[in-house]
Formats: sequence, structure tokens, C-alpha cells
Amino acid sequence: MLDSLELRKGCSGAPPERGAPALAPAAVDLCELGNKLAVFARFQRAGAFAGRGALPALAARARSLPAWESVWVVEGVAHAWTLSALAAGVPAARLLGPALDAIPRSCWLPLHTGLGLALGGRALDRAAAGADLGSVLNTFSADCRAAARPGYARAAFEGLGFAARTLRSGLVPAIDRALLRQAPHLAGAFWHGAGRGLYFVPAHALAGALPRAFAAAQREPPHELGRANAITGLAWALALVNLRHPAVLERALGTIATFETLANAPGARAAFAAGVSGAAAVWIDVRGREATFDELLAHRPTAAAAVAWRELVRDPARAALARQRQLAREGKLDALFAVAAAPRRAS
Repeated sequence: MLDSLELRKGCSGAPPERGAPALAPAAVDLCELGNKLAVFARFQRAGAFAGRGALPALAARARSLPAWESVWVVEGVAHAWTLSALAAGVPAARLLGPALDAIPRSCWLPLHTGLGLALGGRALDRAAAGADLGSVLNTFSADCRAAARPGYARAAFEGLGFAARTLRSGLVPAIDRALLRQAPHLAGAFWHGAGRGLYFVPAHALAGALPRAFAAAQREPPHELGRANAITGLAWALALVNLRHPAVLERALGTIATFETLANAPGARAAFAAGVSGAAAVWIDVRGREATFDELLAHRPTAAAAVAWRELVRDPARAALARQRQLAREGKLDALFAVAAAPRRAS
């Protein structure tokens, strides 16, 4: 049963009590690894239930899980549901269709990201089999627009970058070149997804691998727009996966400071802040402002990390409250899945 899903949880599955002793760096790294593995397990296990009922009922059962679990299970259900529907020959325009009207809007973002991962995986399989890449991308983009509700298409398209970087990384450079020719307005979302994927690739899975992931986010994209979005997407994944455990994010601040200096990446801090803000806005849209989010804002870092915490985590997360409301009101929530240009630090 989906509503009795039991999996191991990083850091015993709960944030530390206020006033508890700070975790040692090795314990924080282990906590991050546990959270990452738990996300993957929830996403994968959700697929086993996708064929056991109508999508609205499945989404409702997934939504009823504890807050942190439900985000990943809803996405996993959408991914598996979409794959099943595609195999049955369902056209893109009917993949979600009227079913969304029976599903709370708070589920729509993870439903669209799961949809995009499935459509992106199918597109990559076609490209790897020798289909013309330009045609593949045109079809994928059209399918995202046809399947998505207004204001959510880019959330689906971003999944192509995630799927490409995690499943078929050799295609990433060619996809970037094709997008710059055919649809440059989508290149940012593609690299945001690729940056998000960098957080989960096996080479960056082990504890303490975050510096390598940020180095890859700076090295792999061939242009400034790609680098900004890859770093933002990586920080986006880091923040959303570890939202319950602020100590993990605090430890990452040292990585950013070192990375910015050694890699000559002056925009890294601003891109990181943009990723944290985007992840926080997604959380608010999906789960609302609840204890997990307030605990993040209330976290008290060490004195050495206080300034960086305020600049890169607390203030961006707090700003996400107003940003989510504005984007939801304007019907532009998919703006959370890309930055239009390299973000700049306020002077």
C-alpha cells in the first residue's frame, strides 16, 4: 500500500531538536547521503503503485504521506504513470488532461516534473537510437506544451536536463547546441535540470562529494547561462532534499565559499542563493508554510557561518514566500525552473 510506504530515512527521518548538540562534519555528510538515498527510494517505490488506480486517487494517497515523503512520491507516481500511458499509446495532450481538475493544485508541480522526466527519457532513447536530435527536441518540447497546464510547461521541459545528465550524459553537449539553434529560451531550463541531476549522479553520491558536483556545474556548461543554471539547479536539489536538516545546508556554505575562490566563479554565491530560493518556493507551493520551513528559517548557524547563512539560505528562503505567491497569482510557477541570466549578487 502506498499509504504505508516505509523506507529508511536520513538522520532518523526527523530534524534535530532545538538545542541539541551540533553534529560532527562526518555525521552531517552521512545525514546528507541518507536523505539522498531516501529520495531515490521513494521515487522508485512510488512507480510500483502507478498502475493500481486512477491518477487522482494515487496523487491523493501520495499527498497524504508525511510532508517530506509526499513530494518525491507524487513525482514518482507521475513518472511511472506517464510511462505506462505512453506505452499504451496515449497522446501527449491526454497524459494529464482532465485528471488534473480532480487533483489539488498543490500536487501539480511534482506531477509535471514527473511527467517531464518520463517524456525526457523517451526523447533521449529516440536520440540514442539514431533519430535526428533536432526533430526529437521539437517533438519533446511540443509534447511538454501539449501535456502541461499553462504555467507548468517549463517544469516539464526541465526534466530533459535531469534525465540527460543522469542517464545519457554523452548527449548533453549536442542537446545544448541544438537548443541554442532551435529554442534558446529553453537552454536555461535544460541546464537547470542538468544541474539538478548533478546532485544525484553516482560520481557525486558519496558523502563529501559536493565540491566535485559544483566543479562540474561550473565546468560542463559552455556558456554563462548554462553555468548559472547548472549551479542554481544543483543548489535547488541540495536544498529541497535536505530542507529538514539545516546542518547539511550550513556545511555546504563552506563548499561554496571555497569553490567561488578556487574556481574563479564570482557568480556562484548568487546562483546558489537562487537555487535555495527556488527550492523553498517549490516546497511552499507543494506543502505550504509548515514546521519544516519555519525550522529552516529559525536555524541558528555557528558564528563563522552566520553571514553566509543569512545571505545564501535564510534570506532567499524567506523571499520565496512572496515569490511563490506572486508566481502562483500570475500563473508562472514554471519560472522556478530556470534563471534567465547569471544572477548577480546585490551590492
